[in-house]
This record gives sequence, structure tokens and C-alpha cells, in this order.
Amino acid sequence: MKKTSKKSVVFATTFLAVSAALSVSALADTNTQQPTQPQTEQTAVQSAQQAPVVLAQAKADDATSAAAANTPNQVSTTNTPVVNAPESAQRAGIINADWMSSANVQFGTLNQDMKGPSGHIYDAGTQVARSIAGDGTPTGDYTLSLFLNQGSAGVGAQVDPAYVTAGATQHYDNIGRMGQTVIQNAANMTDATGSLTPVNPTQPSQPANNDNGGNQNPAQPETPANNGGDNTPAQPSQPATQSKVNFYFHDQDGNSIDTNDGHASFTWNGTPGTDWNYTNWVPEINGYQYSHVDVYNGQNVTHDLQGTYSANGDTNVYLTYNANKTAKVNFYFHDQDGNSIDTNDGHASFTWNGTPGTDWNYTNWVPEINGYQYSHVDVYNGQNVTHDLQGTYSANGDTNVYLTYNVKKPAKVTFYFHDQDGNSIDTNDGHASFTWNGTSGDDWNYTNWVPEINGYQYNHVDVYNGQNVTHDLQGTYSANGDTNVYLTYEKVGTVNVYYHDQNGNEIKPSTSISGQVATPWSLDGNVPEIAGYTYNHADQYNPTYFDHDLTGNYPLDGPTNLYLTYFVN
Repeated sequence: MKKTSKKSVVFATTFLAVSAALSVSALADTNTQQPTQPQTEQTAVQSAQQAPVVLAQAKADDATSAAAANTPNQVSTTNTPVVNAPESAQRAGIINADWMSSANVQFGTLNQDMKGPSGHIYDAGTQVARSIAGDGTPTGDYTLSLFLNQGSAGVGAQVDPAYVTAGATQHYDNIGRMGQTVIQNAANMTDATGSLTPVNPTQPSQPANNDNGGNQNPAQPETPANNGGDNTPAQPSQPATQSKVNFYFHDQDGNSIDTNDGHASFTWNGTPGTDWNYTNWVPEINGYQYSHVDVYNGQNVTHDLQGTYSANGDTNVYLTYNANKTAKVNFYFHDQDGNSIDTNDGHASFTWNGTPGTDWNYTNWVPEINGYQYSHVDVYNGQNVTHDLQGTYSANGDTNVYLTYNVKKPAKVTFYFHDQDGNSIDTNDGHASFTWNGTSGDDWNYTNWVPEINGYQYNHVDVYNGQNVTHDLQGTYSANGDTNVYLTYEKVGTVNVYYHDQNGNEIKPSTSISGQVATPWSLDGNVPEIAGYTYNHADQYNPTYFDHDLTGNYPLDGPTNLYLTYFVN
């Protein structure tokens, strides 16, 4: 299983659970109160200040909101709708159309190191936030993790304002049913549901004058910085809005599937304009193989595992997996007439199983079958016919492989001998031919068996088998009739060489040279030296001529006798 980002999934779930629990708690507290006057928006705001979960409220004009926020002890008698009204009141239409649609979020940073319930240390400068529904001013504790939804604001890891340097406030519109993640800096579940304490509790920092801080008097604005003679207060920079990329997993038919650790999706959060890359995070899913990706963002569809966090809504990434299917290759055995035959261990077929797209190779697995000789293969897959013993497992049905064997039969190879004119000639032991017997499919080799024939020299071979003519001294016994092999010999002319002194005495044993009739021979430049003698001249005696030359042609009839005369030194 490849790495997957679980952080966003864990806290999105945590926020919803905490949000739901706290929302019920807030409603329960409201129902147990016995107000003597109608509850107003002002009392709702006061309740929101006291609770860690801020219930979304109907928008009010700026003056009313400000008055409600800054005079919490004054009870208004106007008939303002109850903002934390029960569901029955919502269905009755008491709440206006803007119910649960927007919120203000104030950001800040820790002004010293803080420790969570788990013992994790959060460094000074870590971002925190707090919220209030509608256009009000956020008050109360900050949180390390904040998730806005239409029913409540999910929180995690509360921080007392005394340990926070306040920052800018940002308004969120159109929160939507699925909600929005603002920040999530809690390191674990324990911290997500607890409160932070200073690492050095004996020296707490003084809180910035950023809210009531327990004092009901309105907070005083800070003196603006010297901005070059312009006494208009400097505007705080707006924090970047968070953006999401959601990763969904489905099969080739579009059905949702879970990762091996049980997630049908993951969500990554980031800042618009920054890059995200899921290439090394694609999870393995048992029983499936990752195929491709489609990225949907508005009208945009791409096919990539990376992109940029969008400022115009969530990006949804759909990863498609193909279900692993078992593919088969069936091997069948039959004779040359198409009849099924069994292997030596009694199988008329074998089946191999594999994964579509992977390779198979039967080359080294062709079985021997007694009485038969393997001939060739045909592979049938749908309309596909090939002649190979290897291929790829198909996702579109079984592959059937038909191995053809020829029946082994008694077979003959007959060897005939003739001269260059086609005349039959006999071997030295009187045979005009020889016959070898074997079994079809077996090999024969006559290379070392070519006989010598006096007066002839072997030249070449022709092999006749039906219409087949080759020029080789080896082959395979045929199941389709005898093989006839014709060995061609050419007549040979001979020159006998004799050595004697000037008195006719032999001084060296005679030698012979031979070659094809009518082709040249020569001893010119090759007369052998004999110790104590010097070569003088040559006499050639042939029935038809007598000359004194060291060259000539090999004779057709009878040998040429060459006498070399040497003088004693």
C-alpha cells in the first residue's frame, strides 16, 4: 500500500462529530432556560460567546450586530427571530433564508509555546482561529483546527485568547452543506478535543487588546502605525482561503471502491495557487489494478495526478481501477487429421491461468507424445489465428492453443550414386544404392557416410522428397513417403610422378595427383628437391603424346605418367 494522506480525513470526521455533539449541547442548554422575556438575537450572541460551538445565525444589519456584540447585558425586547431555534421552528419558517450560510473568522498566532493534552508542543507562531456566524465579531477561545458547516462551527484544540496574538478577520459566504475547512493544525485526536496550556505556565504573556477578555467594556482600537503621514489605520493582510482536492476511487464500471484501509476517498487541503501532486500516493487496492485518472474541476476534465489548488471551488479527482480478472490459455493436442490425442501422462489439454496483460510462453513446455512428432501450433482467440507458442493473457476471453502432432510411421531414406551425366555407378563394394530405415519425425545424417568410389570424386547431393529438392546430407524421416537422396560423383584424372637419375635409376618413391577430368594440373615451380641431386628435365608419357612439360590436363582415359630426371651433384 502506498502512502496516503490521512490527516484531512481524520479531522474532517472529527470536526463533524464534535460539531454535532456541541450543537445538541447548545440546544439542550437553551431549552432548559426559563427567560422571562422573549429570547433575542442579542441573547443568542451572548450564548455564542459562552459556548465553544457557534451556531449559525440570520444576518442582521451592521448596527444591530455591533450593538448586540458590545452591550451583552442589555436585553432587547424586539421580536428578533431566535437564532438557535429548534428544527421545528426552522421548518415553521421563523428563520430567514440566510440561516446557516455565512460566518466571520478571526485568525491569530500563538504568542508562546503551548502544549496539548497529548504532550505535543505547538511552537509560538502557530496559526489559530475563532469564528461567529453571520457578520458578528468573533469572541471567545481560539482553536488549532476550525471547520465551518451550516449547523455549527466544528472546533479542535482550544486556546485561551491570552496566549494569542490577534490577526485579521475574514468573512466566509456560501458555506454550503458540505462545509469548509479553515485551518487544521491539531497534531492528533487527543489534542483535537482538548485545550492547550502554556509550556511555561508561570510566565504567561499578556493578551493583546483584541476582545473583551472577560471585561464587558468594548475593546479599544489600537493606535495606527505611522504610515507616512496618513492617519488612516493600515489594513491587515487577508489570510489565504483554503482549497480542497478530493480523491475518489472507483472501478471500471464507476462503482465506488475502498482502499485497503477502508477509505472511499481522501481530501487534501491547500492554499489556492499552490501545487499538489498525488503521483506517489496512489493507493494499492487488493483485487484491483490502477488504470487511469480523471480530474474534474468545474467544466475542466484532465487526466493527470497533479495540479494546482483552485480558488474557484473544490477539485475532484477520480482514480479508476480495473478489477483483476483471471485469464486463461488452453492448450489442446491433436494429430494431423484433427483428432484429439493425449499426452504421455493422459491429458488431452492443459490450462494456464494468469492476469490479463501479462505474458505467457509455452515454448519449453511442449510435451512429447509417444508415437507422435510435434509439428506446429495454431492459436485461436476470437478471430485471431497465429502460429506461435507465446503471447499475452487476454482480458477478452480465453485463448485456445492447438498443438498439432504427426503420427510417427516407419520411414525410409534411400541413397543413390551416379556420375555427372546421371549414369548409375557402384561403390567400391558393388552397391548402386543404400537404404536407411527410421521413424517419421526422427533425424538422419549421412555426412560421415559418403562412400569413396575409385576413379570418381564426390561432388554434391540432391534430395528428392515429393516436390522437395534440397542439397543436404541430413534431414528428418518423413511421414509422407520415402526420401530419395542422389549423390553425384565426377570422373577423376590421375598424374603419376616418378623420380630417377640420368641413368634411369629410381631415387625417390613415385607420387600421384588427381582431379576432375579435363581440368588443368601443374608442377611448375613445385618440383621437389632431392638431396645430392639437381633437377634437370621432365618427360611425360601418355598413350597419346610425349612432351617435356610440367603442366597438363587431367586425362579422361588412363593416367598420365610424368618422369622427373635429376643429375648427381
